[in-house]
Amino acid sequence: MGYYPSRKILKNFEKLNNYLRMQRSIQRKSIVLWQVSLYAFPVIVYTVYKRGYFSTEGQILLLKLGAVGVLTLFAAFVLRAFGRATNTTYLRFNEKYRSIIANYNHNAKKELQTYEFDYSFWPVDFSLKNNEKYKGKTATSCSGCPFTKSITSPSSLLGYLAIHSFGIKMIYPGSITTLNYLIKNNLDVGRKKLIEDRNSERFKLETADSNQLDVMFFDQRGKTPNGSTLVICTEGNAGFYEIGIMVTPMDLGYSVLGWNHPGFGCSTGTPYVDAEKCAIDTVLQFALQKLNFIPEHIILFGWSIGGFASSFAATNYPDVRAVILDATFDEILPLAVKQMPKFLEPIVNVTIRDHSNLDVASYLSQYYGPILLIRRSEDEIISLTEGDISTNRGNHLLLKIFQTRYPHLMTNETETALWAWFAVSAHKKDLIYAKYSVNLEACKIEYDAYKNKHRRQYPSSFGENFSTCQKIQMLLYLASIYMNDFPSSHCTSLPSSMFNSFALI
Repeated sequence: MGYYPSRKILKNFEKLNNYLRMQRSIQRKSIVLWQVSLYAFPVIVYTVYKRGYFSTEGQILLLKLGAVGVLTLFAAFVLRAFGRATNTTYLRFNEKYRSIIANYNHNAKKELQTYEFDYSFWPVDFSLKNNEKYKGKTATSCSGCPFTKSITSPSSLLGYLAIHSFGIKMIYPGSITTLNYLIKNNLDVGRKKLIEDRNSERFKLETADSNQLDVMFFDQRGKTPNGSTLVICTEGNAGFYEIGIMVTPMDLGYSVLGWNHPGFGCSTGTPYVDAEKCAIDTVLQFALQKLNFIPEHIILFGWSIGGFASSFAATNYPDVRAVILDATFDEILPLAVKQMPKFLEPIVNVTIRDHSNLDVASYLSQYYGPILLIRRSEDEIISLTEGDISTNRGNHLLLKIFQTRYPHLMTNETETALWAWFAVSAHKKDLIYAKYSVNLEACKIEYDAYKNKHRRQYPSSFGENFSTCQKIQMLLYLASIYMNDFPSSHCTSLPSSMFNSFALI
């Protein structure tokens, strides 16, 4: 017989969560106010100066106002402490929380995630901080971007200041405190659905650089045919696992691991390049060490800017089963230049190259496993010219992959044919195949025969003795396997059929 809580218990539980939501709401508003004040500080100082408050009389007035502010803040903390100490609902939760933490295990964690409270008090489930066994084995330093090492010229200094003030927020708007506050209720609802409706499990991971990552795991092992395969989902620059891409592989019966970038949602930190690398390293190690998956049973799935972390992980975990990148670019610089005024282009170049070089192609070209690129034919973000599919930066990503994997197929003539293929959407591809007399089935048979004989060896000698015509035909066949067109804009949810259409190249 199952256990069903009484209406009184449910009422008290809801009352508790409402109280905790109110406390978090007040805290979030305070944080937003602080952030706004911080960014407005130069304007405030200028206004105070213009109004003569830097005089002796003005300074006395400012000191009085400051004292009133400090006393008000102190009074607020005292009142909050008094309110908590006299609130029976909060006291019951505090007692329950301490009991759960004292006996923290799998069942206790299941009970803990039924409450909504400040995530900073959630216990760490997996940590790479001070992990001697793991230390030194990462493929990158997780020490961040030290000031002295990143400054090589005055322009580099300007770039450093730009990226560490407003620049990183422009690249990763999901890390903006105000945005997190505005969508907090949506994130809460999405997380609740994942836990209650999908029976997912929430974890907190600690990275080697001391950031804490909010992670959600959906376990389908032993339940579905695809359950033994784990899909690690990396969101875009304003995406969150609570309302993001996890649902696509979930609907196909895969086990799924979603995580929020540093500074997104309840994750701490800022999504600088090294922090992103540390974060995805930690997620992979968690999947291997804690969840007990093996690399051959892991698919890396990245959307938009999430392709950077996914491609970095693929390079450093080369045995993963496959990489699927949806609406991803080759490098971020052309897209950054597109968004800024022309006269700022030199500064943008230095800023990106020196401090935020999200070069997806350089990492993905070092991975020799199966790859699927999903190009959105109406993508307004990844295309340099809206409505012109030939300017989609996913084209350059595939081109660079081919240059690494199939160097003997790449010539001026074959690249011209490939760009003709890039310039049309899916329903017009047959015209390109007809123009170059491409027999897709015959190309498949020939390529499979080579692959079965030589396995997966890259750079490949495949096509070394082909004629130009044969190289074009084979290159267009390979393009049809590596890249699928999805008639959609950038932010539309990816259908499960598109995700499950990849072949093991």
